[in-house]
Amino acid sequence: MKLRNRLKLIQQKLFHPCPGFQCPICDYLGPFVVTNNRYLGRRHASSCPSCGAKERHRLEAVVLKRILSNSDVSNWTVVHFAPEAHLRRMLESRVLEYFASDYSGNEQLRLDITRLDLGDEFCHCVVANHVLEHVSDERKALKEIHRILKPGGIALLPVPIYAEKTIEYGEPLECSGHWRAPGPDYFDRLKDVFSQVDIIDSDDAPTEIQPYLLECRNHWPTKGAPRVLPMNGFIFKEYIPVVRK
Repeated sequence: MKLRNRLKLIQQKLFHPCPGFQCPICDYLGPFVVTNNRYLGRRHASSCPSCGAKERHRLEAVVLKRILSNSDVSNWTVVHFAPEAHLRRMLESRVLEYFASDYSGNEQLRLDITRLDLGDEFCHCVVANHVLEHVSDERKALKEIHRILKPGGIALLPVPIYAEKTIEYGEPLECSGHWRAPGPDYFDRLKDVFSQVDIIDSDDAPTEIQPYLLECRNHWPTKGAPRVLPMNGFIFKEYIPVVRK
């Protein structure tokens, strides 16, 4: 555990005690720590202090485990965009071929998700976690993902949901590179491309993994969420769309 997270835990136990949770990625058991985002605000009980997994990673890990346990993935080819280390380990050890792509050029592949240099029906699975909100023409990206998937192939394509209804900015935000603030209606765009779209949210996961966003949004809009209206409440859901070709 990093020293920074140890200090967060000590501070939290002294001033803001919270219940213990279990991380489905590293099996840590105990309190999760605050995540501070200077552009959006503070999320409580957000990050696993052991592996760093946040709410979306823990929910996606639950979804991936279900997929991996219910399918014979030993011959699968997987393409993982902007790969998270903990999810990468979960996938790479189970499938036949695993390809990581990052636009920075730090991975095996450097792919433009709107113009993939991969053949038709190349892979069985695509994972792109919080990627599409950074893409100006996400419909083109969705069509490319559909093209490279084998028949019956599966893709996990979550985006951050922090608006009541999707807001298009028309240009990327300087602070985050987001072209839009997605709302729940964003997933209708997936239905225009894929034959099956299943939405799994925080309510579908065990509460002990703490899959919710615990934050105050009544002070929004912020620099990281311009034009997003304030929202009441303190508990918000994460969503994982699982699509099939």
